[in-house]
Amino acid sequence: MEIFDYGLEADSEEYDSTDSDTDFKPWSGVVHNTGWMGPAQPAHDKEVEDVFEATSLSLKEGVAMLREMADPTMIRMETPAHLLVAGTTLKNFQAHTLTILHHDYQKSKEVRRRNGMLLGQEMGTGKTIVTLALIASIPPIPGVPHLIVVPLSLVDVWESEIKKHMNPIPKYCVYSRKTRTLQQLKDYAIVIATYDKVSNEGTEYERTRASFEARRASSAHHEAPIRCNNTLATMSWNIVVADEGHAINNTQTQKHRSLDRLNSLYRLPLTGTPFANEYKSLQSYMAYLGVTPWEDENLFKKYFLFKRSKDISNQLLSSHVNAILAAVFASFTIRIRKTDLFEGRPIADFTEGVKFTYGHGLTENERRLQAKTRTLWDHGLRAHNKANRIGGFMEWKTALKDVGDARLGIVHHLCLKYRYSEEGDANEALGEKTANIPTEDIIDTMRKTKGTLSSEGQVNRVLLRAATKRSWRESSRIVVSMNIMRRHFEQHGWESQLVIFSDYLSALDVLENAILELFKDRVRIARYDGTVDAETRAAHAKAFQDGRINLFLATTKAGGYGLTLTKANGVLHLTEPWNPGAAEQCTARAIRIGTDHTVYVYVPYAHDSIERRIKLIAKMKLRKASKVVDPDASMRARMAEVSAYTREQLRSKMDEAKALSSEYNDRLEKKLRTAGSSQQDRFAVNDLLADLTDEELISAESELEKDFQELRPEADDVTVDASLLEG
Repeated sequence: MEIFDYGLEADSEEYDSTDSDTDFKPWSGVVHNTGWMGPAQPAHDKEVEDVFEATSLSLKEGVAMLREMADPTMIRMETPAHLLVAGTTLKNFQAHTLTILHHDYQKSKEVRRRNGMLLGQEMGTGKTIVTLALIASIPPIPGVPHLIVVPLSLVDVWESEIKKHMNPIPKYCVYSRKTRTLQQLKDYAIVIATYDKVSNEGTEYERTRASFEARRASSAHHEAPIRCNNTLATMSWNIVVADEGHAINNTQTQKHRSLDRLNSLYRLPLTGTPFANEYKSLQSYMAYLGVTPWEDENLFKKYFLFKRSKDISNQLLSSHVNAILAAVFASFTIRIRKTDLFEGRPIADFTEGVKFTYGHGLTENERRLQAKTRTLWDHGLRAHNKANRIGGFMEWKTALKDVGDARLGIVHHLCLKYRYSEEGDANEALGEKTANIPTEDIIDTMRKTKGTLSSEGQVNRVLLRAATKRSWRESSRIVVSMNIMRRHFEQHGWESQLVIFSDYLSALDVLENAILELFKDRVRIARYDGTVDAETRAAHAKAFQDGRINLFLATTKAGGYGLTLTKANGVLHLTEPWNPGAAEQCTARAIRIGTDHTVYVYVPYAHDSIERRIKLIAKMKLRKASKVVDPDASMRARMAEVSAYTREQLRSKMDEAKALSSEYNDRLEKKLRTAGSSQQDRFAVNDLLADLTDEELISAESELEKDFQELRPEADDVTVDASLLEG
């Protein structure tokens, strides 16, 4: 007899330890990792499952879903009473969405091909309200609460939304640091947990399970009990909501594995940007929601990705295969954009932003730094040096380091010297770093930290701030950004409000030095990043919305989601993210439903730099995303066409895709063999070294060249305006 002691006292009887053949599961009647409660459902045998029959059903469901979303005659649910009493009434398109979700949830106890849906509404269209409405519309199951998994920065947001939109307020708790027992969690209607909490418990669960399996195999410890206090994994949940669902768009991450392990009746990931980097990010949702047969990653790769998927992550699918993938995606996704029409009217009352891309040159030092990555962004040089680069292959570690340096170096060359928590800093002598920094600047900056330095990264941050108090002028990006901000304030008034985003904390630190020197007391600055505690971040966001702050400096990771900054009339991307979806998330902090003023979006851009490659990749990603996630009329017609395919027609089209995959892989292997054994250990750097065809490169890069020529010429300078210094 195997014994697995969860140490749960009163709850322990719900795990039947008398059956030696019982799988490792904490809940009687619940099959681990299926997402289902109740009797065990039969597993799909991939050797027996008819891939084409299952896909044919998904295609029909996808086309039907698109029609249902556009059906004005559908009888919609009323706003749940809990929301009405709180003074919240759903908009028509939100009630429409709720009706579809509620109907889908009601089918969750049936044997079917998936166990949830992806709510893919764009930012600012009310995903949170629709989710709370769904929870309010469902009769509670005693002892089976709903779980809402969120980034740490959104815990306060969800608490606030629950209190604002639900009356009476359901009993809820935030399960973050404090450990709670099963019985304690069962007493709540809603549990809010962070991704980190779920991941940490998932790691502990894996460790405990491995220990359990080892003891089962050991005769010496055959009956020794093992304690497992992982309450999230041992609970049974009603709906598991994954806010910012793109956080699990990689099946190999601990976040995805831990969330996938939770036992739930229904799963509901929420994201306005479901497409991350490649088609495989869509497969992660299929895996999480159990979309048969494409939850199998290897099967998905066989038809929708080349076997060496990283080598061609930016290659577009053929028209019919793209339509098949788009229809499958539509079968489990509710997709709503702010610009969509519903019942003949736009679903969102907002003013679209106006985007300006400011091209600028580089200093001599900056050009030398960009030269290390020139073969990535200069097609002419890449063609010339083709003999030194086989099919886009380079040593990936070297390439990534050079690319990282090139991106950060555009902001300021000293950001490379004083890195925050990056590999390599510890080997540099502190005296060497401080040699050229005025002593008074170091003392002044150290005084502001109040002696709280405790790590190499914190020391580097102090040194960078001190070193760039005056030398920020050496950066073309900082100078151009200051010019952009000055012009914005001059045109719209010094009381207007700007939000500034960057991937890099150090970039914001350098920019803040420039702002403090040149704008002085004409602006009021707030920071929003991982070094600021949650309470202060919330206070800064509120102060911005109240008009007490007019420059809001945020890192992409901390401030790119969950925030409402609709008082802003300007957004500046100091460094644009690789993923255009991340940039869209950031911009959407200011442009949301109800925005009644124009928001100006500013993007500094250095064409002769790694940013050219970033722009090119962004174009390719947007092309792929638009064809699958947001298909146009012609693609929808193609989707309807493939949904009517016979089984034989579908097999023929899918086999063509599989053959192309094999053909490319064989050609790639031949290249590697020709290049010699030393090439066998090289890897293609995802995105950066993607094996795009010459036609794709020439087409995309010619578009970039044209775009660059049309940029506003007044921003193409690397000197500080005299008028700026006079202020």
